[in-house]
This record gives sequence, C-alpha cells and structure tokens, in this order.
Amino acid sequence: ALQLNISSSSDIYGWTLYGVASEQFANNELTTAEENLLKSIKVSQQKNDPFCLIAGISWLTPTLYHQGKINAGLKMIEELDHWLEPFNPDSLPNYMTINYAKTSFYLEMNRLHDAQTTHTEATTRWGHSLEPLNQIYWKFQELQLNLSLDSLEAAENSLDDLESIFRIHFKEWQFVIPSPEVFRALIHLKRGNAAPFIQWAQHFEEHPPHTNPFRLQEEQLMLARALVLQERDPMPLLNNIRATAKSNNIVVRLIFCDLLETYWWGSQGQLGQALESFEKVLQRASKHGYVRLLISEGAPIKPLLQSSIQLGIEAEYAQKILTLMDQQPEKLTTQISVSTSIPKQSPSTLEALSNREIQVLKLINEGNPNKVIASRLSVATTTVKSHIRNIYSKLGVHRRTQALAIARAEGIIE
Repeated sequence: ALQLNISSSSDIYGWTLYGVASEQFANNELTTAEENLLKSIKVSQQKNDPFCLIAGISWLTPTLYHQGKINAGLKMIEELDHWLEPFNPDSLPNYMTINYAKTSFYLEMNRLHDAQTTHTEATTRWGHSLEPLNQIYWKFQELQLNLSLDSLEAAENSLDDLESIFRIHFKEWQFVIPSPEVFRALIHLKRGNAAPFIQWAQHFEEHPPHTNPFRLQEEQLMLARALVLQERDPMPLLNNIRATAKSNNIVVRLIFCDLLETYWWGSQGQLGQALESFEKVLQRASKHGYVRLLISEGAPIKPLLQSSIQLGIEAEYAQKILTLMDQQPEKLTTQISVSTSIPKQSPSTLEALSNREIQVLKLINEGNPNKVIASRLSVATTTVKSHIRNIYSKLGVHRRTQALAIARAEGIIE
C-alpha cells in the first residue's frame, strides 16, 4: 500500500493525495482511490486551488464510472463546476477535464446529443491548448463517442489521430486505457471481420504487455471476448478478473464478466445457466444506472433482453434497453454469434415430461419447498427429489430457476 507522509497543512497536500490516488487507480484499488480523490478535492476547495481540484476530477470521473456511481458522479461534477465559476474557466488550462467528465456520464446515460455537444464545444474552445497526455484521453473519448454514434469511419479517424499523438510524444503505451491495437481490431469486429480481433487476442496471449494492472485487466476482458468467439472456455480468465473486481468494487468489470459468461453458456447450449448469468447483468446494470454499456453490445444481446422480458426478469429495465436499441440506426452488427435466446424444446423433450413431473414443476413455480410438494402430492420427499432430477435431465438444466425459465417459455407454467 502507498504511504502518505506529508502534513495535511502543506500546500501540496491536495496534489499529493491526487498522485497517490492515480497510482491506486492504476493498481485497481478504486475504493481507496475514490477516498483520496475526494479528500484531494476537499483540500483544493479549502485552499482555493482550482487547478488541483480539476486534476482530481480527471481521476475521480473514471473511478466513479467504474464503481457504478453514474448519476451521483454527474451531480458531483455539476456542483464542482459551479464552484469553479468565480475562477473564470477561460483562465484554467485544464478546465476541459470538466467537459470530459460530463461527456463521460452523458454518454453512459445515452444522452448522446448532450455528450456530442459538450465534447464538440469544448474542443472548439480549448482543444488548441491541450497537453499531449490530455490529447490522448480527449481523442479516446472522441473515439468512444463516434462508436456510440455508429460512425465507424469517424471512429477510425479519431483512432488515427490518437496514434499520431502517441507516436510524436510517447514511447510506450502505459495509460490505463486499452491500446489502439485493441480498438482497431474492435472496429473490424463491428464491421463483421473477426480475424483482426482474433489475431490481436492470440498475440496478447503469447506476449501480454508489461503494464499497469488496470489496463491489463481491461485487455484481459477483451481476450475473454475473443475466447468466446473461438468457442474456447473463458471461465478461468473471467473468474480471475471477477475476483479482483469484487475486492475493489469495479462494477463495470463484474457486469462484463457476467455478460461474457452468458455468451459462453449460450454458445454451449446451457440456456438455463445463460439466463441466470444474464439476470445478474441486468440486476447490476439497472441498480447502478448503466445504459450505454448494454446498448453497445448490439445484436447478440437482443434475444437475451427479449427472453428476460418474457420471463419477467428485470423486465422494465430490459424493455428500456431494448427500446433504446431499436431507436439506434442499424449500421452495426457485433460478432458474438451465439444462441442466447430460449429455444423451443423439441416435441420429444416436452412429451417426455410426465404429468406428475409437470405437477412438480407447477408447485416449484409457486415457491414450495420439497417437503410441501411431497405433502401436496401425498408422496415421500425422496420421490419429489427423484422427479426433480428427472426434470433436470430431460430439460438439460441444473437448477430450479433454469427449469422454470424453460417451462415458462414453453407455456408449461405461467
């Protein structure tokens, strides 16, 4: 752990907190990074130091975003922007950070017009004065915005500019965002060409970069997506990423781990498990206010949303995402092509369920434990357990929720 050995009365105390927090973020320690950034901002206000405050915001924004504090984050940025008004934004060379922060939250909320307007106006007003490091992150946000607007050619132009800035001013890609090669491959993937993405993943596996832990795990998530595309088991990698995300409250990564697990189970025909994983995706995303995160998945997520609505799994939120997706121009297709909807079971499978097994399913659907089911049917508890094992076997599932999901989809139960 990083030690902070400097007096809180020092003029550089706020800047020191900011420096410590940036290192903590790069090491995936987002909870402690947030604590130090909030302290840094408070100290900056006490000392009337707008430059330090804005610097703190540059790291606080991704920290709050990745921890699922979307609405609270935007509100905080708006309040800090109000605090900065007496300092005259035109006199603050790093004021664009405020616009970067607002655009980040607008984008996730799917307020695309607000995001585009804020970014464009800031570029016109302050873009000429950006330092090289800020240019990198500003172009990265422009890339994200163009991808969200389904403008792949514009996204490629942003990526070209980003790489040009990097080549002129830097030697190694040691930022916390994934490398340009990843995004170049993703653009090809969105155009329907998976080969560059698979090639990038193979190279990454053979030669993982020596970089900060945050970027490394961001790119490992990309690798997991490539594994699913190749029908290779991503679960060991996802479990490793998930462990770090849980201990550091990195909500975005937890959502992506569950989503990629969903795709994996769907590709393997394990539809009950796919739906269970997707339920976790919807619960987390809905709780924390993520919107664009799911919309950006494109076509593969649509059948999952439709099945969730059908089964009453976070149906209101799933319908919101589906409606917003349907409003998007149909320019892109994301290339994880797996069967993730609930398929109709073959007639032989459905007919194989006996009347007694259907009775058991209906009683399970009512929320009854095995003892109550046994009493209602006047049979032994061991007999009920035997019926349940047979149901699981015939439907190809492993849990009650999985069996109920398929039974509802087939109209066996309501």
